[in-house]
Amino acid sequence: MSFASFTWFRANRVLSIITMLAFFSLPFSADALTEGYYTYEVVDGQATITDFSTSFSGTLQIPSTLGGYPVISIGNYAFKQCSGISALTLPESLTSIGYGAFQESGSFTYVNIPSQVISIAAGAFDYTVIESFSVDAANPNFSSNQGVLFNKDQTTLKVFPRARSGSYTIPAGVTNVADYAFATCFSLTSVVFPDSVVRVGNSAFYWNTSLTGISLGQSVSTIGSSALIGCQKLTSIDLPPSVTAIGWQAFASCTRLSNCTLSTNLTTIDSSAFSGCIALSGISIPSSVGKISQHTFDGCTNLSRLALGAGITNIELYAFNGCSRLAGVILPDRLTSINGSVFSSCTGLTNIIVGAGVTNIASSAFAYCSNLADIYFLGDAPVASSTIFSSAPKVIVHYLAVKSGWGPLYCGRPTMTWEVPIKRLYFYIMLSSYAPDTDSASRRMVPFSL
Repeated sequence: MSFASFTWFRANRVLSIITMLAFFSLPFSADALTEGYYTYEVVDGQATITDFSTSFSGTLQIPSTLGGYPVISIGNYAFKQCSGISALTLPESLTSIGYGAFQESGSFTYVNIPSQVISIAAGAFDYTVIESFSVDAANPNFSSNQGVLFNKDQTTLKVFPRARSGSYTIPAGVTNVADYAFATCFSLTSVVFPDSVVRVGNSAFYWNTSLTGISLGQSVSTIGSSALIGCQKLTSIDLPPSVTAIGWQAFASCTRLSNCTLSTNLTTIDSSAFSGCIALSGISIPSSVGKISQHTFDGCTNLSRLALGAGITNIELYAFNGCSRLAGVILPDRLTSINGSVFSSCTGLTNIIVGAGVTNIASSAFAYCSNLADIYFLGDAPVASSTIFSSAPKVIVHYLAVKSGWGPLYCGRPTMTWEVPIKRLYFYIMLSSYAPDTDSASRRMVPFSL
């Protein structure tokens, strides 16, 4: 046997031994077991409830043992849609409650968290009619305040009772609103934040359909993904200067949101952040933002005023797709890329100024802009897909005679040079199409070197 063959043989033998050792070191896990209404699994001598019969009706006291094994965990969705539970008692042996564990479950209005619980997953009590939580005083991880569930030192608001109605003021000292903290609170109408809160968690106010007002404190820096998605009665929100990041779908489907003032220190607007906000009439993106993510304003059919900050370098796929009331757009000089379908189906769009820095325009960028008549380029001819003006039959492309790469046609549309003073055209379009109020106009930038 050659040295190379011997080395290969020895390495594979060692690998096989390691694999066998790893397999035998795994914790023992039995198949699903049943006892009465319960389905459970046993791992390392401890039981996790994985399912419960939806035929149950009445008061439920979950046992501390099943099959002689201590019940330490309630698995994901274990009691989902168990609508017959009228009252609930959790076992003292319990240490964790999984995601969606009691989702859409029962008519019980009160839950006490036992002393050994160390983990409650997000969404554990979504779509319930719980009005109040209490916590065993010996629990080192959780506490309650006026029926609201917090961590022990009450710096994180964990779960707000889903059936509570009216307004709520978050106590001073809370720094974090946890993921799903207020999710599916269908009767909550307003929330006031203290200045101590720095983070609004993912899905924190998920589909709070009665929420009409939210007052953020002056320290919030992050608004998480889907934080206020589906808050259909929310009409206005002001983001304080402390906000630097807006997460994915943060305000998506807020169908009555007509006014949103963005933070002057905002740096990140994640994808679909305002998609489907059909009442949003105007938005001013500060110069601190470098990218408009995909689908950010997709389907904002009432958006008629748009101010893009000078710091934007990239506009991603479908960012303004379907903004049918948008009449004019000024794209700043630092912008280098216009991605696919960015302004597609903007049927009210009639004119655009493209900053000198744009070098690439992807497919269907202005497709189905059926009323787009004039697009003015300040730089050299960008590399572009032949379909950027698909189903936009009225377009005339204007370019400066001193710039290069232009010909009689550009992506199938006729071109012509223009000598209208840039300042005059810029201010005409700005005043007629974008920001009628002085504050919005002045904060907007001067996107070109004029």
